[in-house]
Amino acid sequence: MQVYEIFFKNLNLRGFEGIPSPNLESARCGVDADTLSLLPHTEEEEVSENDENKVNNDEKYAFDGKSNAVIVPPETIKGLIPSKFTLSFSMKHAKGTKDEQNNKQSILCESDDHKMNRHHFSVYVRHCKLEMLMRRESQAEAAFRAAEWRWSIPEVCDDRWHTFSILFASVDQVRANLVACINSSLKRP
Repeated sequence: MQVYEIFFKNLNLRGFEGIPSPNLESARCGVDADTLSLLPHTEEEEVSENDENKVNNDEKYAFDGKSNAVIVPPETIKGLIPSKFTLSFSMKHAKGTKDEQNNKQSILCESDDHKMNRHHFSVYVRHCKLEMLMRRESQAEAAFRAAEWRWSIPEVCDDRWHTFSILFASVDQVRANLVACINSSLKRP
């Protein structure tokens, strides 16, 4: 059994999307209408779909990395991570102390159910860099392939809201975008 968990340390979220149900945040920036939301919807979001001006831009989700998380039900995502996907999320993250920067601050991880300590897929912030770990591809092959990607994007730790997208076509074609409705593409260094 695979367990998907969304958890943060000092991160705040407005929206979090994976792949295939429309939501207000994705509609604003032209994200595909088949996008699947991984965070539960709040009553405030339902009201905001009718009147965008009623939306309070403060955080809808705040995670401390210790006492709270969101477990994505297994039926939300069918099967393993697909061979091609885009993962988009909006977050506000402060730089924090050196000690806080040393710890992985997970945004999304897929782990097995054995003490939740073996991550197969993870997107996280560490040392103010956006990072992704993938221990296997969909339709995993026996050959060892690249498993980690790091992007040094100043907006990751500027304590302001930004939307990020990670586009995964294959282990050889991965890039992160800072999305402002006009995409500012940042390729893997």
